[in-house]
Amino acid sequence: MKKALTLTLTLAIIFTLSLLVACGGGSGSAPDTDNTAATQNEEANQGAEETIGMLNPPAWLIGEWVTTEGANPSSEDVVVTAHNVIVSSGKLDFSWQINTAKLNVTETESGDVYRLEYTASDMDFSYTFTRLDDGSMTMTVLDSVTFRYEKS
Repeated sequence: MKKALTLTLTLAIIFTLSLLVACGGGSGSAPDTDNTAATQNEEANQGAEETIGMLNPPAWLIGEWVTTEGANPSSEDVVVTAHNVIVSSGKLDFSWQINTAKLNVTETESGDVYRLEYTASDMDFSYTFTRLDDGSMTMTVLDSVTFRYEKS
């Protein structure tokens, strides 16, 4: 039962990322994960106008985060700027999605928890970022799959 649920969730995530990439998500190609955080932030800002006034991630979340566990660590990096969140090495760029795909992204923050929710193709999606006591964070996708990160 657990294997079937895990497989279903993994396929849903892959489908979601594929859909977003097929719709032109990101800046056309994924940023090189060997770049520094500053270079990735510049690429993110050049690839899509930042969503100033639409997204305001908390200060603790801003920076480059690399996964410490997960199925494919190199593809799950998260880069956060003052007005943008980029997940999976650029495959999901929230500024691009808001400005170009016209997604209505709901942003909520409560203490050490920051959540982004949106609907695409009649499916609801969510990303929840939680700061942990040791300075690391977790990202939970679709309220079911969780990855742990450290700031790089």
